[in-house]
Amino acid sequence: MSKPVHPTQIRPTRQERRRKQRDLREEQKRQGRQYPPTFTLPNRKSNIKQRMKNKKIFSKELKRY
Repeated sequence: MSKPVHPTQIRPTRQERRRKQRDLREEQKRQGRQYPPTFTLPNRKSNIKQRMKNKKIFSKELKRY
């Protein structure tokens, strides 16, 4: 669980956190460390055609029994 923020502590904004992370990565890259590149995950939502196809297959299987 996350630690509670003490009232005297100022939480960095998202922009500041990203800037610090970027600076850290650049510094580590200069030191010779290499990390795998980050990438975005594909959208896992199925399209309507696939849903209709699955529905037909499922209904055929139900009719069988």
